[in-house]
Amino acid sequence: MSKFSRLIQASLSHPAPMLEGDSVWIYGAGNKGREVMRVLARRGYVIAGFLDTHAKPGQRVDNIPVLTLNDVNHAPPNHSVVIAIHNYKAEIPALQNAIQKKGFQRTLNVVELYNALPGVFPDHYWLTDRTAYRAFGAALDRLDSLLADEASHHWLEAVLRFRLSGDYAALPEPHLGDQYRPQDLPAWPNPLRFIDCGAFDGDTLEHLAGAGYAFAAIAAFEPDAENFCRLAQASGQYGNAVCFPCALGSKTELLRFSADADMSSHLSSTGTRHVQCVTLDEVLPAFAPNLIKMDIEGAELEALRGARRMIARHRPGLAISLYHTPGHLWQIPLLLQDWDLGYRFYLRGHARNSCELVLYALPAESAT
Repeated sequence: MSKFSRLIQASLSHPAPMLEGDSVWIYGAGNKGREVMRVLARRGYVIAGFLDTHAKPGQRVDNIPVLTLNDVNHAPPNHSVVIAIHNYKAEIPALQNAIQKKGFQRTLNVVELYNALPGVFPDHYWLTDRTAYRAFGAALDRLDSLLADEASHHWLEAVLRFRLSGDYAALPEPHLGDQYRPQDLPAWPNPLRFIDCGAFDGDTLEHLAGAGYAFAAIAAFEPDAENFCRLAQASGQYGNAVCFPCALGSKTELLRFSADADMSSHLSSTGTRHVQCVTLDEVLPAFAPNLIKMDIEGAELEALRGARRMIARHRPGLAISLYHTPGHLWQIPLLLQDWDLGYRFYLRGHARNSCELVLYALPAESAT
């Protein structure tokens, strides 16, 4: 049995933490908290209340009270808490400690909850229950064999251990502040011929420019209309920039889009708007990039397929998000490896819960 198959099997052989006690409190009264409330109520749990930092006096959700943690002097006997927060900025271990000090019988974070109730909740970004990894030990072993440094091996194993257990202590300290230009990897070429896929409001352009990179050419893609307006305005300062209000995929087509005017806007079959989806190969046939970044809310795999000719011809550096679906962790690097283009692969994490996990694929000649 392979290394990662053993790790997965060992996890599945141990019972997941379960809720205990008569009643459950839910920390987080937003969309995730309300989803958790509905699921637990259907399974017979008594929902005693919500806890939320932003609770207002007298607030209720479905006639259930919403309190701040400070409103609780001491937890009632036999009450547990589910932390229904899936946010890369949240300091979950500190929050768990604060809740436990109030005397609650058990605290489950959202990863532990998914593992306690396998198959009950829909996947949300990388978040899934641990049984989803059962068949992919060999793929994870193959990915591990491709990684170019010890830090990458450590990140891969740590991320998997965390997702299997919900133990935040398994994760390394993230590389905060250097996303898309990790300081412990070789620098990108300078000036950049940069394709920014998922350019949002130009934040990555600003970040790279602030790190001393110049731009010989920029092609930036952002399908959310409000974000695109901000991007177009911000990109003007760099010169030689072209912005496209388009999504990216493996073929040119019109697709439905959920426009949230923030970083989470994404392609969706239930979206209320339509956007033009294009391929990089077709829309930029003469562009010779030396860096492509993709953070496109789960469309990365198809967008890479739509850029295969460009990538094979120019061998640009690649910075590709791996956290929008569980399987992207191995599917994206294995796709690139199957193209046999001579890349060296590195993993780095830039947030505290395995969000902002990025694959850095460097051409062999620049990875020394």
